[in-house]
Amino acid sequence: MMLIKELRSVWDVLCHTIATRDMYSFPLSQDEANFNCVSILDSNTLQAGVNQPLMVLQEASSDTTGSLIVYAIVDTPTVALVMHGGDSSRVGLLPIGFSIVPYHGESGESGSMVTMGFHMLLRNQVISNITVENINTLNRLVAQTVRGLKMLVDPLNEEGM
Repeated sequence: MMLIKELRSVWDVLCHTIATRDMYSFPLSQDEANFNCVSILDSNTLQAGVNQPLMVLQEASSDTTGSLIVYAIVDTPTVALVMHGGDSSRVGLLPIGFSIVPYHGESGESGSMVTMGFHMLLRNQVISNITVENINTLNRLVAQTVRGLKMLVDPLNEEGM
């Protein structure tokens, strides 16, 4: 469900304002039934101050042990540089992602466990000076993503969390 492009804005907090479309997908397997891939998604958003379109570099994989999506926003010149043989070690990525794994409790209950990671750049901030506003923003991003994921797997869930 997470790979259905029309539903991306439900769970992806960055895509609430960014429309994306697949440009390229590179399969991680030769098995045609396996949808695990690395993709480059085009967006309708321009990088502030530069008028360069932004893209999303994404890896998605799923098997019986769980599902994983990791993605990062990149600018078009950076993608072009790497695709034409440029040095990818000089590309700075701030990845965002999550994994969903099955959970089976001791008393027979089952569900899913979600692990999320946000790598964010805070300008002019050192770790000892992180503001309450930064923490509140991160809490909001995590809560929105969890609500979106829950809505995908249980659309009748009225709680939202």
